[in-house]
Amino acid sequence: MRLTLAVHEGSNRQEADALRVWLTQEQMLRGQVRIPVDSVPLPGAMGQPLELVSVLLSNTIALGNLLVAVAAWRQSRPRQPSVRIEVNGRSFILDTSNPGELEALARALREADGSATDG
Repeated sequence: MRLTLAVHEGSNRQEADALRVWLTQEQMLRGQVRIPVDSVPLPGAMGQPLELVSVLLSNTIALGNLLVAVAAWRQSRPRQPSVRIEVNGRSFILDTSNPGELEALARALREADGSATDG
């Protein structure tokens, strides 16, 4: 599953960079999440805006861990910015750390990706 994350609410490149670093250092994501090289363009290079973080999940089960990690990152920030998550052209907003709401968001993202499973 490929996702694009964008930090909202007047944030800047530093917030996106902080999220990128948080995700790469998060132990529960090791081996499950990959941030492609094209997610971090070289200075002066053309590419996607630096405010975006591309994420590749090894499986849809890792999605729950990713959402928990992003929610934890939000809680570590002074303003707790919302994070827009895009999959297959559909956008969703993560602005909670409530487990039930994170689970519902995971289901919606899997459905948008076409990888929803019963049960």
